[in-house]
Amino acid sequence: MKISQLADQVRDTPLRDVLTHYGFDVKREGITLRAKTERHNIVITGSRWCDNKANVGGGGAIDLVMHIVGVDFSVACRSLSDEFRPLAAGQANLLFPSSSGCQTAPEKKSFEELIALYAVRDDSNWPVARAYLSETRKIYPAIVDELYAVGSIYANDHLPNPSLVFLHRDPHGKVRGATLRDTRDQSAFRPCLGNKLTAWFAVGNLANAERIVAVESPIDALSYYSLFAGRCDALAAVSVA
Repeated sequence: MKISQLADQVRDTPLRDVLTHYGFDVKREGITLRAKTERHNIVITGSRWCDNKANVGGGGAIDLVMHIVGVDFSVACRSLSDEFRPLAAGQANLLFPSSSGCQTAPEKKSFEELIALYAVRDDSNWPVARAYLSETRKIYPAIVDELYAVGSIYANDHLPNPSLVFLHRDPHGKVRGATLRDTRDQSAFRPCLGNKLTAWFAVGNLANAERIVAVESPIDALSYYSLFAGRCDALAAVSVA
């Protein structure tokens, strides 16, 4: 399907649903809706939106996703299609309102399909991702470089703001999932692809660790390991949420 056709199908996705999907707390204020974070102050009126903190505005769901996630037009269209229009690809006439009891359950994409859409490795974007980890998040650079060297973390091909990709491995070392995180510090774009229940992002040697700490996110695992690795005993930090 051409990207222009896909855009026509997803452009009118309710803006409130988009913001809620990306973790915003949306509140009604008269005839408008408002969603505020440290980075954003978004006001919605009908199909129009304005981010008063960024002094940016636009119309429709595609513009909104491009703004809050930092992706280009085609990625925003595909993301909206995957999340809100599961039958859009050639089956638009079979869609039912969400209140209908006749709605067909969407077929979930495989991890391999999701990786191909959202987590394509692009080493030219790695300097931006590395700077985010080591300079913005203060992760010890040697840990960042070691995980990058073994392929546990990398940057994807999103522009202008690449996302970090943290791979989830099962106990046998096979990649089963991934967590993405936008390199803009306050971004709400932190989706998980594939398995996060029996495969995890880990820092340190799980097999030899005397102490294993379970944390919420890969960034937390990196931060904890940077602060405490080597102080008392062999440590591993695991992202389990």
